[in-house]
Amino acid sequence: MAQLQTMISFLAHYYGILPGYWDIWGTHHETSIETKAAILNAMGVDASDELKVRTEIEEVFSKLQWEIPPVVSLDEGDPLVIHFNCFEKLIPYQLEWSLFKEDGTFVGEGRFRLDDLKISVHPLLKVWQDLAGNSSSFGWDALKECSFTLPLVLSPGYYKLFLQASNQKFPQEVLVIVAPSQASVCNAHGSSFSRAGLAVQLYAVRSGKNWGIGNFRDLQEIVDIAQSLGAGFVGLNPFHLLFPENSHHISPYSPSSRRFLNPWYVSVEDVEEFKEARASIPADVWDQVSRCRELLRIDYNTVVPSLYRAFQALYDVFRNRHLACKTSRAMAFEAFCAEQGDALKQYGIFESLRERFQSPWWEWHISDEIISNVEERADFFRYLQFIAHEQLISIRNKAYAGYPPVRLYLDLSVSVDAGGFDVWFDRDVYTLGARIGAPPDDFNPRGQEWGVVPMVPHKLKEARYKPLIETLRSVMRYADILRIDHVMGFFRLFWIPDGFLASQGAYVRYPMEDIARLVALESARNDCTVIGEDLGTVPDEVREEMRRRGFLSYRVFYFERRHDGSFKSPEEYPEKAIAVVTTHDLPTFVGYWTERDIDARANLGMIDQTFENKLREERMNDRHRILDALFAEGLECPEHQEEFHSSVKPPSRELVIAVHRYLLRSNAQFVAFQLDDLIGQEDQPNLPGTTIQYPCWRIRLRKSLEEIRQKVGELREFFVEGV
Repeated sequence: MAQLQTMISFLAHYYGILPGYWDIWGTHHETSIETKAAILNAMGVDASDELKVRTEIEEVFSKLQWEIPPVVSLDEGDPLVIHFNCFEKLIPYQLEWSLFKEDGTFVGEGRFRLDDLKISVHPLLKVWQDLAGNSSSFGWDALKECSFTLPLVLSPGYYKLFLQASNQKFPQEVLVIVAPSQASVCNAHGSSFSRAGLAVQLYAVRSGKNWGIGNFRDLQEIVDIAQSLGAGFVGLNPFHLLFPENSHHISPYSPSSRRFLNPWYVSVEDVEEFKEARASIPADVWDQVSRCRELLRIDYNTVVPSLYRAFQALYDVFRNRHLACKTSRAMAFEAFCAEQGDALKQYGIFESLRERFQSPWWEWHISDEIISNVEERADFFRYLQFIAHEQLISIRNKAYAGYPPVRLYLDLSVSVDAGGFDVWFDRDVYTLGARIGAPPDDFNPRGQEWGVVPMVPHKLKEARYKPLIETLRSVMRYADILRIDHVMGFFRLFWIPDGFLASQGAYVRYPMEDIARLVALESARNDCTVIGEDLGTVPDEVREEMRRRGFLSYRVFYFERRHDGSFKSPEEYPEKAIAVVTTHDLPTFVGYWTERDIDARANLGMIDQTFENKLREERMNDRHRILDALFAEGLECPEHQEEFHSSVKPPSRELVIAVHRYLLRSNAQFVAFQLDDLIGQEDQPNLPGTTIQYPCWRIRLRKSLEEIRQKVGELREFFVEGV
């Protein structure tokens, strides 16, 4: 038994499963052998019994006898050092190399001989010795780590390095990532951009023009409102592809794909084909649209089918008028498809198959005949991406070129749903045997499971990070600023194996420096500022890496406290950050002040009476602390003259304005104001830990865009110190 535990622990170390973690209360949790084995199995490493585990270790050892890494990353100006693993007797007497830019341009070539190599004891030897007390079981003492340095100074970019060893038949290819010294920095200080911006959940917008869900026409209106307020950016929820057949699967943070846009945001009436297609849209669709516009909750069961019936009418016109006649618009569509490459081609097939089978992709039985039959239908789904792209890229370009210029600030979810396109397309990289989540904390005492699946670190690297690079490029093409949700996931993720509770999960380490460098490189190439959402228990190494790369931190007013619980002063906020009052997963300011979030959790049985009382007492203290912080800044409001009672009144308008002005006095590079807070919205968009118990992602704004437009003068008060 002890030998089995030793071998499992070794494999866990090799594949990045951390031995334990510290929770927010300062308690250390050791990763159990059962959890390690379950996560290994989820990674495709068979840890089901001692014989299988021994076989897996032998395969690792065999692989390490001659292994060139698939990816090497470095910073601009640093030497290109290649480390490889080798069995002592297999060290080559000569290595030939050649280097090319990603476009095929030749950079250089050369060779190294045995005397040029730096050879050292492999670090896994010590790991095995620490676990097993010896190194002879598998012969780890014969394993060496070799390295050599290429005499080159490389500019930022991607390169292909080919290595031919004298004792190997074929050359090996290495992706070389050279990161810039800093990610793209859109500094608002001293520029034509305001550092203050609006943030909104686009799906929640109500207007007299949308179809019961916020759309890209509404987004254009929001950009116009932002310009009239003097705001420098508009922050938005993820626009990732969702699941049209499932009215419950609507979280923008649990998408089918992060590569592709959600067509639900397309403004049907602004598509070029609409005028001709209008007559073909069934009359009952218009009746449904009229009804859904007035609702305060999104009726996805009606809205989404109505949209797709209209989309079909649009596509029929496009197919007959443009594709059939090879018009310039058809050529633009074909150029778009060619630019998107194989991913878009396969996306169309996937959506057609999903529509046909109406079941998870792993249950599909696909033949060549079926693929042939769905190919024509696949163009319908590619067309939806085409018109979504047309509208969003147009809005981005107009916003940036306007006066004052407004940036689009988009959001990238931490991962994707197992049943979606990305996992189907990159199934060798993702696992179906675990979910991503978080350990227990004050907000979720039972921990969280987020319903999305992780990429397997070593398989992601073997794929040369292609899925991640393509995802970043897909989102950054529309974004001037990109918020990366749970940025810690690029460095470590909390895995919960199937059949385990969230409290039984463990952290898995990812190649932090490689990923940080490629994010910085894509940021610079796309001129897109990166914000890392670094809430919760974040290791120092993560924030240090963010600082070094120029990623902005994400600072939420509710959480910015001193050790005694008091709120930090504006001067204590870091400059390399964006400051916000709240987020989509937290109560609006009105909800926070009136304890509406505590009410919701108590009513749903998420917390017991003792914990509820504790939260209410803490919230009462927090109200006093907020007022103390505002008073210290000379930001007084009516609440300073009032006494708090058990029944808490909604905050005054003066108090809400004061809190936002407080943040505008901070050192933070950007300050984002939730439109929910500016209009007095009570309910938060999402209540973590719930699905259908709370109307997550369904709550619409209490005021329409038309009403908001009429109140622009009042809203400008929030921006006085930031414009």
